[in-house]
Amino acid sequence: MFPNDHLPAHVHVYQSDNIARINFEPEELAVMDSSGFRDRELNDVRNLLKPYRAKLIELWNAMHPDIPYNPSKEEK
Repeated sequence: MFPNDHLPAHVHVYQSDNIARINFEPEELAVMDSSGFRDRELNDVRNLLKPYRAKLIELWNAMHPDIPYNPSKEEK
């Protein structure tokens, strides 16, 4: 996450020369784009992040009060 980031709410994931952006929605997390990661690795990243989704959203909103992320009503 970067302070000057943009919507949709997401995190950046780096591993060596690989990079991916993971969107907080849907609840399962979605890969926005990636370079260098294999599909299995991206699934592993998503599975690693899922338990922390609520905390990541909290951090996003703290860093980006002007563009907060509010999960859809179906997710609550």
